[in-house]
Amino acid sequence: MSGRHVGVLSANDPLHRFLAEKVLGEALAENGGGEAVFDVYQLDGSGTVFHYADRRNSVGVVGKFYGSKWLHGRQSGEHDLRASLMRREFENLRTARALGFTGPPHRVVRPFSVSEKLNCVLLEEYAPGDDLHFAIEQAIFHGQRERLRAQLAEVAWFLADLHNQSPQGFQVDRLRPLRYLDKMIMELAFWDIIPTEEERRLIRLRDQWAWEGALDGVDAVLIHGDATPTNFVFREDNDLTAIDLERLHPSDRAADLGRVAAELKHLFWLYTQDRWASEPYIRHFYGSYVPHMHAVTDTEATLTNRGRFYMGCDLLRISRNHWLDLGYRRLLVWEAQECLTI
Repeated sequence: MSGRHVGVLSANDPLHRFLAEKVLGEALAENGGGEAVFDVYQLDGSGTVFHYADRRNSVGVVGKFYGSKWLHGRQSGEHDLRASLMRREFENLRTARALGFTGPPHRVVRPFSVSEKLNCVLLEEYAPGDDLHFAIEQAIFHGQRERLRAQLAEVAWFLADLHNQSPQGFQVDRLRPLRYLDKMIMELAFWDIIPTEEERRLIRLRDQWAWEGALDGVDAVLIHGDATPTNFVFREDNDLTAIDLERLHPSDRAADLGRVAAELKHLFWLYTQDRWASEPYIRHFYGSYVPHMHAVTDTEATLTNRGRFYMGCDLLRISRNHWLDLGYRRLLVWEAQECLTI
């Protein structure tokens, strides 16, 4: 989460005043905010997320600019939509923290303020540490397997607590995950990632899930919605901070688990060229989640069964990434079909 240093925020920049007054002055009660000197670090590749570090103290603020976020293939336009998404994530962070995720061992990053005028920026606390993606790389390239196992257990525990504490009192619309699968199939076919024969097979698999009924009668809980390795940051002693909750919403708890499993499958396969290298860690992740699960309508068997549906959907999602080798993307599609096979 250190990022690339790109300069110092000008004292004449309207964002400087906003940081000094709204964040340092009001949210953090820091005196002399107007005298702050902010080093600026870019945290992503698209110029959307920046870390502002006050040289005078340890205060760090992240600015997430929805005005520059990629939406519908563009980084501009649709101002009202961008402002709405900005406000939604701000409220999502507040909602999750209200559930008790404000301190060790698990926290959700603290939101400070938003400004529609300043390129639809969401300002939140900076989460120092290394993310789960780093732990995966350390396990693969430097043999730090126990570190990864410990952090996966923490992610599983956090997700279980999030799910346990947020029953919604209604059931998930089973058509929603099926529509998401339809969307993935349609996009992969449109971009010629899959041939017609494979498209038809995926549609048949989709229909089998619709008929089989495993997605029916699932109690809705709040899910992270984007449980990818870069969205879990760890300090020392595996103290976890969850970030990027813009997709927090009521859904199936298995969706979060399937996404983590798909990311593990993808990253281990990509880095090791071994299809099966991730399996011990996926089993460990599920095994760490189940003891914390309070759902009376779910068993380990039903959870893992739905988890492989979502894992298949997320492998298809990953296979859309144009920077991956086309042959490898098609391997991910093939693996997705294996997950979706009933």
